[in-house]
Formats: sequence, structure tokens, C-alpha cells
Amino acid sequence: MTEREVRSAPSETRPWWSKALAAATLVAFLCLPIGALGTRFGLWPFQVGGAITLLGTALAALMFLTSFLLLLMAYVRGRNADKANLWRSVLVAGATVGIVGFQMAPAASYPRIHNITTDVDDPPKFDKVVALRAGSNPHTYDQALAEIQRAAYPDIEPLVLDSGSTEVFDRALGVVHDLGLDLVDATRAPGRSKPRTLPSGSASKTTS
Repeated sequence: MTEREVRSAPSETRPWWSKALAAATLVAFLCLPIGALGTRFGLWPFQVGGAITLLGTALAALMFLTSFLLLLMAYVRGRNADKANLWRSVLVAGATVGIVGFQMAPAASYPRIHNITTDVDDPPKFDKVVALRAGSNPHTYDQALAEIQRAAYPDIEPLVLDSGSTEVFDRALGVVHDLGLDLVDATRAPGRSKPRTLPSGSASKTTS
């Protein structure tokens, strides 16, 4: 067998490590839809979904660097049997990191706050939902957060409607039910409702 024939060996002679890199890269890519869809369909909380996405992204970055370096070595040494799997790994891993980077890049320009309210001057207060969210992010909203929110989200403000408070309250409850949220408390007198799945500080206040 000539040197040219050795370099052009069939796919079954490809080393196991190039196949392993391709498989690991595929796993990293699949972490993105698995983490997101699992959270979307309630299979696990969003923290778990975020961890799966983060793990997949880190693995993809590692696979991209490793595969790229090995691909360069394959070209230098003329190892043609390695190139196909290494190219797949480079492209899939690069696409995985690129997708996450494209989604995360805009978020880097916004402050890292979890409390967002529709009325920074008189934010809705939580009471019954506090016990259900013990150990989570703080439930308070102060003026320091208000200033940060005003600067980052100036378009979030109270919605002023001409309709009566009873009609608006019923419409708000209808939205909660349509979204499939778990309603913790709804008190018609002050016009207050608390869907359980909304983050702290994000309950909206409607003024009639």
C-alpha cells in the first residue's frame, strides 16, 4: 500500500477520538433545545434549564478549540481520515457557541436586576406570595432599583385605561388564565392579583 493510499484510508479506519469529538459536539448542541424545551414544558425549573444550556455552551467551546487545533494538525500531517469528523465538530461547535452568543450579547448591555415593576413610584407589594417564594430573590423594591430601571427600561410604565376598575380587573384575570399561570391571590377591592410564576417585582399595576 502506497503512502497516498494510507492517507486516503476509508472511514472505518478513522481514529476513535475524532468520532468521540464529533459525538461530544453533537451532545453540546442538543443541550440548547433540551434545556429550553424542558423548561418550557415544565420538566424542570428554569435554573436547571439554564445550567444545561451553560454546560452545553462550555462543552461546545471546548470542542471547538480542540477540534480546530486537531484539524490544523491533520492538514499539516496529511491525516485525511480525520478531517471529515473534525470539520463537523468545528462547524457544529462554532454554530452552538454562536447561537448562544447572539442571544446573550444584547443582554450584556442591560443591568442585572430581577425586580421590574410597571410603577416605580408606587410598586405593587407582595404579601401571600412571599411565603411561596422563600429563599428566592428579595421581594422588596427600593428607589435604588427604581433609578436603575428608569435608566434601562424607560418605556415600562403604568397602563392608564378609560375602562372601569372592575372591567380591567376581570380582563387582567383573563390574561392570567389564558397564559396558564397559577393564581396565588386575587382581591377585587384593591384590584390586586398575583400569578405565582411571575418573578418578584414584576406584577403589573393598572390605573383606571
